[in-house]
Amino acid sequence: MIFQFLIDHLLDLILGAAVLYGFYWVYVNRELLKPKKLKLKEK
Repeated sequence: MIFQFLIDHLLDLILGAAVLYGFYWVYVNRELLKPKKLKLKEK
């Protein structure tokens, strides 16, 4: 029971970290792509 309890929490933590990392990755990419798009439009 305790082992399964720990596994469930580990899976929740991994899934939560993956989701947060995914949102962070998209946010960083958007910030990096915005200046490039603006520079291309200016040129």
